[in-house]
Amino acid sequence: MHDAGLVPDFEVHNNLVRTALAALEEAEQARFAAKTVSNRAQQEEAERRRTKYSDEAISAKYKLRYLRRDLRDEGATPPYLPPALADVDLPETDPNTTPEERV
Repeated sequence: MHDAGLVPDFEVHNNLVRTALAALEEAEQARFAAKTVSNRAQQEEAERRRTKYSDEAISAKYKLRYLRRDLRDEGATPPYLPPALADVDLPETDPNTTPEERV
């Protein structure tokens, strides 16, 4: 029997990155469409699409954040994130500083 180890987690990571990037792109296209369409019905549809894809991006980024935390807890280094997903990782805080020093 073969132990897959963290391989499935890295595959999930890759899928979440692709999902988040695609949703961000779709949300941006819908945002642009909402600004440029000529009638109210098209604008409302574009806004619905923008909201849907924005929510999908947020969900994927949330799952990605916790998967990356779990990978670190297992002693692994999470894969590189593209710049569009830079906000997934929370900034590291120095445990030797006080809250006032971090501000």
